[in-house]
Amino acid sequence: FAPTSLGTPSDTIVIDYNDGAVAQTATRNVQGTSGAPASLDIGGADPYDFLTQANGSTTAVTLTVSNSGAVSATSIADGGGLAAPFSFVGGTFPGTAGDCTATLAAGSSCNIEVQYNPSALGTQNDTIVINYDDGAVGQVLNQGLTGTSAAPASLSSSDGPTFD
Repeated sequence: FAPTSLGTPSDTIVIDYNDGAVAQTATRNVQGTSGAPASLDIGGADPYDFLTQANGSTTAVTLTVSNSGAVSATSIADGGGLAAPFSFVGGTFPGTAGDCTATLAAGSSCNIEVQYNPSALGTQNDTIVINYDDGAVGQVLNQGLTGTSAAPASLSSSDGPTFD
């Protein structure tokens, strides 16, 4: 079955043969259903913005991966890892609180958990890369990440008059 369009195509297999005495015909009806290939997406803005965080802090977020296709996505895996200051919480895909596995059913979603832990001031960027099979061919899902690191808050008091 190699569908070229969406729907429920059907056909009949006909085999003519001779049983040794007389000509015979055997028939079998066949039908298949084809749906849209798996299509993964990470909800929200691209890139996901961790906004401004204090240098040396750690901010974690859970992102939802959805399959809007009509078939399961399979062979789901990290396609290259993240570079500091971004990482999957716990160090590996899908993150400690993430629940994405190698297969995501049609119409379903799962979670990945990423974190931003800046050690230098300024804006940093990276891309989450997830490889998967859409039911026909390999695909790649890319989701940008960005965050800005600023100096931590610093409070001071003035040398004003003494209060009693």
